Amino acid sequence: YTGYSIDLEPDSSLNINEVTEFIIKFATSLNTYNKILSVWIGSDTQYNLTLLYNVSFIHLVTMDTYSSNYKEVINILKSFI
Repeated sequence: YTGYSIDLEPDSSLNINEVTEFIIKFATSLNTYNKILSVWIGSDTQYNLTLLYNVSFIHLVTMDTYSSNYKEVINILKSFI
């Protein structure tokens, strides 16, 4: 077992920086125990992705592939590289 997965469904009334800060604090706490936090995200996510991308022990998992065709999936994957 390597950590936790989280799929929050925050709405637009929440402050995205506060939600992002919570996730980073949670991931940092887990990291002290050598655990990883995986965060499920979508294209209309309510997180500050720029901040999350810079935390090496947070794994981002996109849900954008659920309703996409092959070409769209490849483009989505390339956007994360």
